[in-house]
Amino acid sequence: MRVDDMIDGRMAANQACFRSGAWENTRYRGVPVFKYPEDLWVYQELIEEIQPTVIVETGTCQGGSALYFQDLLDRLPDDDRPRRRVVTVDISDQVAARDPRIHYVVGDSTHLDTLVQVERQLSPDDVVMVCLDSEHLEEHVFAELQMYAALVTAGSYLVVEDTFISRYGCQGERFQDGSSWEALQRWLPDHPEFEYDPSRDKFLLSMNPGGWLRRKT
Repeated sequence: MRVDDMIDGRMAANQACFRSGAWENTRYRGVPVFKYPEDLWVYQELIEEIQPTVIVETGTCQGGSALYFQDLLDRLPDDDRPRRRVVTVDISDQVAARDPRIHYVVGDSTHLDTLVQVERQLSPDDVVMVCLDSEHLEEHVFAELQMYAALVTAGSYLVVEDTFISRYGCQGERFQDGSSWEALQRWLPDHPEFEYDPSRDKFLLSMNPGGWLRRKT
């Protein structure tokens, strides 16, 4: 199969999946997650491999993905279990099922005071993974990349969510001025400490094509 044919096939499949709306009805333990199951599978592989002590998430929404991440952290080796936690940020409190293991921050993720609240939850010896999944407009995501990428520890991952919006032509009217994909294309060339990991894009369907970034140093 030619590379162009493969890309076209992925685009068509992802457009069909997105427009079906099935992702809007994806739940974890009864709480909406708003992610493709394929991406949730990649996340659990990453968490098992990296064994982070902290996952920082922007874009809590109803809290399904934070709950999913926390449950996965709790399944890692017992020695560090008390330290393993999710710190999740959203501009408003709309959590459907609050969990005492998770630290919830309410605030605009691109405001300095919000970042300070997140940083207070981190220790120098933490292994930190970051997931950017809040507002997907280009300028917002670019600002998040500038602020949160520095939290990622060497060998861990920065995941830029919903790059599919522009990459696979699912932007509609709202994202005509750019989305996560454009923000990533602007930011990544100036940050050689991060590299795209194509092995994480192994499934036909993904909301995050090109968005799985490993920190080298």
